[in-house]
Amino acid sequence: MDDRIDRWWAESVHHNYVDRIIGPRNIIGGAATTDMFRMFDPTTADVVFWGEEFNIQALIDEVRRIMPVLEVEAAKPHWEQKIPPSGHPGTGL
Repeated sequence: MDDRIDRWWAESVHHNYVDRIIGPRNIIGGAATTDMFRMFDPTTADVVFWGEEFNIQALIDEVRRIMPVLEVEAAKPHWEQKIPPSGHPGTGL
């Protein structure tokens, strides 16, 4: 964030700092995309940060899609158990 503020200050024409806005995108007219830091549009579930858009519902849907796969992978051992030639794990017998 700090680097972006420095860059914004150097590059912004009007230095309009639009931040912490909840409402449709057109609620503030005339602001350049790079002047909009944090904005949430409840009509679309979009979060806008410095010209980058992220749809919250799409992120939630993706988490729900991959969560079962992640849970299965997390339940697996994180290492393979080595069985000594004797056939008794960990005992060496």
